[in-house]
Amino acid sequence: MFIIYYSFLRTMAGTNTDNPTIYDMEKAKNERAAKNSANWFFLIAGLSVVNSIFYLSGGKYTFLIGLGITQFIAGFAKGFGQGQLIPFAVILTILIAGMFAALGLFSRKLMAWAFVTGIILYILDALLFIWVKDWLSFGFHIIALYFLVLGVAACFRLHKKTQPTLE
Repeated sequence: MFIIYYSFLRTMAGTNTDNPTIYDMEKAKNERAAKNSANWFFLIAGLSVVNSIFYLSGGKYTFLIGLGITQFIAGFAKGFGQGQLIPFAVILTILIAGMFAALGLFSRKLMAWAFVTGIILYILDALLFIWVKDWLSFGFHIIALYFLVLGVAACFRLHKKTQPTLE
């Protein structure tokens, strides 16, 4: 009897963590969705660096989900300057990938501006694939954008909702 009464008092005081409310469960679900979506930024950043290294070292295959701008930079560096621009391309690729990784870190901290900025940049990057008519890479960009949009939507839901109060 005492345990039930104690649990009731903790619930009324708002300190009962044994029985999460619907609000708590919804909040946890949205946090998980936003953080999972933010991981796409890390995948994009990492595969962009790998794509550039593969291409600059003579490889013929790339991952579809990497950034088109880094592939463009690597192609430009390899095609012009007889290899003198390759260090510049590597540095620029690392900076761009680092920016996407930073967006991933900020997005995992549930900062909506990071999601929105990353989505805009990734849309612009997708336009490069339309320009060169690489429809498969463009399609994978659309898939990644879908998951990033799910993340920003979850982030907006988190910021919009406040815990209901008894008045």
